[in-house]
Amino acid sequence: MTDLSWAAFAQRMAERSPVFIPVGATEQHGRHLPLGVDAIIPTAICAEAARRCGGLVAPVLAYGNRSQSLSGEFLNHLNQM
Repeated sequence: MTDLSWAAFAQRMAERSPVFIPVGATEQHGRHLPLGVDAIIPTAICAEAARRCGGLVAPVLAYGNRSQSLSGEFLNHLNQM
């Protein structure tokens, strides 16, 4: 959706194209995954759904920075580096 001009977006909205909004947290999952994995996966799912039905994918709505008490320890460790 973000690569469309406003006129192209208006046309797609006039055509009643569905808009998918990926949502996911920004948080650590250990050393093996990126911080945005909870947003990357929903974005890919939305992209596939949009491809199948001619929809659009809105920018990801990312939120948060920790989900468990151990996350704080991880961030404190990074601050001490």
